Parts: sequence; structure tokens; C-alpha cells
Amino acid sequence: MKNLLKNRFQVIDYDKELKIMSFRWLSATQNMSDTQFLKEAENIAKFITEKSPDFILVDAVNMKYLISPNMQKEFDSIVLPAYLSGKVEKLAFIIDKDDFIEKISIEQTIDLNLKLHKFETKFFYDENKAKDWLLP
Repeated sequence: MKNLLKNRFQVIDYDKELKIMSFRWLSATQNMSDTQFLKEAENIAKFITEKSPDFILVDAVNMKYLISPNMQKEFDSIVLPAYLSGKVEKLAFIIDKDDFIEKISIEQTIDLNLKLHKFETKFFYDENKAKDWLLP
């Protein structure tokens, strides 16, 4: 995996051979502003557009930013066009099984536009199970 971005909120890696991009949210997201969240959405969209991955793995175990309905819409308006213009086949989320609020926040963000997705989306509590499902 090649690192594409590392900042205090997330790490973005890409494996060219497997065509898998991973986004790992970091615990500093607890102090992230709405503006910073949207900047991270722009980073995500940029790398998806540049690399055109088949598979995306989002590790949201340490995601502490609570996504409001307004931010859900803003995030989707930035990121979904990149997903839909590319060739993303599957999107896997790893979430903290003990953080109910985080789970709902992330699921709502995805569920709002689920009908527009051309790809499968699934939630996991274990990274290995997520990777097994993602990769053919």
C-alpha cells in the first residue's frame, strides 16, 4: 500500500495491484469542525477521482466527529460524484461495535443516497472480514 495522505484527521492509502483504497479516520476527528470535515471530503473525492479504485475500505473505528444531517448532504455532494464517476464496485466500513451513535451517524450518511449507489456497501466490526468481503 502506498500512502497518499496523512494528516491529523485521516490516513489515505492505495494499493495499485489490488485496486483498493483505504481511508482511516483518526481520533482527532473528535475536535474536527464542519469546515475541516468538508475539506477531508474533498481529499477523499480527489484521490478516488485520481486513482479510480475498484474497492474502498473505510476504517471509521476512531471516527469521533458526529455527522449532522446538513453535513451528510454536503459530504455526499462532494464524495458521491467521485464514487459514481469511477468504477467503485464495493465499499466496506469498519465501525466500532460499541459506539452506537457513530454507527448511526455513518449509516445515515450512506443510507441517504443508497439508491444512487452503483456499488455494494457493507458494515463490519472486523478489518479482516471487511477485506475478505471486498476482495475477489
